[in-house]
Amino acid sequence: MFSGGLDSTYLLLRLKELGVADVHAVSVDLGEDESLEHKSQIAAAIGVRLHVFDRREDFARNYVLPALFANAVYLGIHPISSSLSRPLIARTAVELADEIGAKTILHTANRSQNTLRRLNGALELLGFDGDYGSPYDLDPVDREVKIQELKNAGIDHLNDRLTSGDSNLWCREFESGVLDDPEDHAVPESIYRWSSTAQKPQVDVTVTYERGVPVAIDGAR
Repeated sequence: MFSGGLDSTYLLLRLKELGVADVHAVSVDLGEDESLEHKSQIAAAIGVRLHVFDRREDFARNYVLPALFANAVYLGIHPISSSLSRPLIARTAVELADEIGAKTILHTANRSQNTLRRLNGALELLGFDGDYGSPYDLDPVDREVKIQELKNAGIDHLNDRLTSGDSNLWCREFESGVLDDPEDHAVPESIYRWSSTAQKPQVDVTVTYERGVPVAIDGAR
């Protein structure tokens, strides 16, 4: 399962270095930050086949919308986001695995992340008849080590990553890197994409709903 981030890129490199000949990078487009060009460059540099599946409509209609109706939030504050995407990503990976006859599905969650249970649980419930899991479950690799080994292999697309992030058309989340400093609670301005800490003039918008579903902003569907 390939997001285009540091962890999944490093996993692809390690698989190739270990001599695994038939590696398929599965990317599920849910409206994330990583561009198709970025993912294609990495897949080409490592020498793996990239599969990109556009699941934005499915995600918005069948995952985000029910969560919106349910006012689904975590700790009473944060909109549930990443966890919504995991079953859909897992289902897409299983469908491709069945199509090409793959016997192993790997992801890159580690033991400290709920994603590890969500992906493994989804793969089990989907009845995938093969091996699955994350190599980072019992043997996590330091972030700086991943960056350096990728750089040594000529892959420098990720050298400027300050944090680890997860994004889709519903939310953006970040962790690790500079955010792990217990003495510094500030979030760098460069991390923000959809909003800004700077004061901006207030702008009013009109949201149109049909049967509880938001369908237009200022009249534009």
